[in-house]
Amino acid sequence: MVTLMIFISLARVKEVLGIVTTEYDDLLNFYISAISTGFKTYCGRDFELKDRVETICIRSDQSGFLLSETPIDSITQIENYPGTYSFTSWGGIFLDIALSEAKLLKVSYKAGYSTAPDDLALACLNEVVRLFQTRDSRKDLISERIGTYGYEVRMEDGFSIETKQILEAYRRKTG
Repeated sequence: MVTLMIFISLARVKEVLGIVTTEYDDLLNFYISAISTGFKTYCGRDFELKDRVETICIRSDQSGFLLSETPIDSITQIENYPGTYSFTSWGGIFLDIALSEAKLLKVSYKAGYSTAPDDLALACLNEVVRLFQTRDSRKDLISERIGTYGYEVRMEDGFSIETKQILEAYRRKTG
C-alpha cells in the first residue's frame, strides 16, 4: 500500500480560510492531496517515515556513502559489511573498516518524517489557500498590483516562488 504524507490538515485549512461548514470539504481535501502529491513529485521523495532498503555499490577506496532518503532515523542492518559504522540524519554512512574489494552493500534503514516539517506544512497551507481563493480564475498566473503598477508571473509548475524555495531544501539532488 502506498502511503502519502499529508502536509496540512483539513481542519487547519478551514480555520485559516474561516470556513465553518462542510460545503468545501471535498474540494479542499482534493487540493491537500494534490499538493501533497506535487510536493512528493517535485522533491523526488515521499517524506513518510518508514522502513527502506537500498543496495549500494561501494568501491574499496570508499569510506562512506549517502542513502537516498532522509532524515535517517535508524540503520537496521548493512549486509556484506563486517565492520562498524556511524551515520548522520542527512543520510551519510561512514564505514570504520576499509573494504578489500568493491562490494554490493544492502542497507536496511528507517527514514523520513513522522509529521510534516513546519515549513512544508506552511507551504502546503499557502498553496491550498491560493488555489481555493483563485478557483474561478487562472491558476497559472500570480499577479500583484501596487497603486497603478501591476504585473503577472506565469507559474510553470503550479507552485508559487516562495513554495519552490522551501521545496528546494528537500529536493533530492541527482547527478
